[in-house]
Formats: sequence, C-alpha cells, structure tokens
Amino acid sequence: MNWKRPWGVTLIGYFYIFSVLILMITLITNSTESTDLAIRFGLPNISENAVKVLVILIYLTMIYGYLKLKKWGYWILMTNSFYLLLRNIIIFQEDSPQLSYSSMIVSIIFYSTIIIYTLIKREYFYVKYIRS
Repeated sequence: MNWKRPWGVTLIGYFYIFSVLILMITLITNSTESTDLAIRFGLPNISENAVKVLVILIYLTMIYGYLKLKKWGYWILMTNSFYLLLRNIIIFQEDSPQLSYSSMIVSIIFYSTIIIYTLIKREYFYVKYIRS
C-alpha cells in the first residue's frame, strides 16, 4: 500500500521552506531591521544572526523529515510548534513592546492550526509501508 503525503503536510512544509528562504535572505543581506527572532525563540542574550543560523539549520532538518513523513520529523515539528505556541502566549501575556498584538494573534492561530492538523494526520508518520 502506498501512502501519499497529505496536501496539508505539503502546505505546512512549504510555509516553513518560505520562512527559511526569508531568513537566509535577511542573513545574507545583513538586514539592519531587527526581527526580534531571538526574543521570539526565548534566546535574548544571543545575537540575531546566530539565532537565524540556528533556526535555519533546525528548520531545514525538520522540513526534510516532515515532508518525508518520518516520525522524527513529526516530533521535531510538534515540539517546535508547541514551544513557539507557548512562547507566543507568554510574550502576549507579558505585553511585550517588541511584538504587535496582531502578529502575536496570527502566530498563535498559525501554530495552533499546525498542531491540530498534524495531530489529525499523525497516522501518515507511523505507517511502515513504502511511501511515495
């Protein structure tokens, strides 16, 4: 039995690929605009560029495993999504001046949707059949 990757998994993977491309562009062009990525990931004492490189490496690994329907890709994505959802809720409750309310609400909805959809499709990551 061949399992095809659900379209939602592909869409989520492409969103992450797009975010990696944006991070690479801002890293290469030495963008002077602060993205507050270090704050969003809970690493305020580390430089923005170091956090960008770390996020790019983690996301590339996660995207590969997720799009190939690997168990470890599923767990990395779920762990990342839960962590960022909790971080965004904490930042939202702290009334952080660095991040706007609209971006916080959108990111909370985004990560909640990813978690719910991936939980619904978790059987695709646990099959032992040949995947196509």
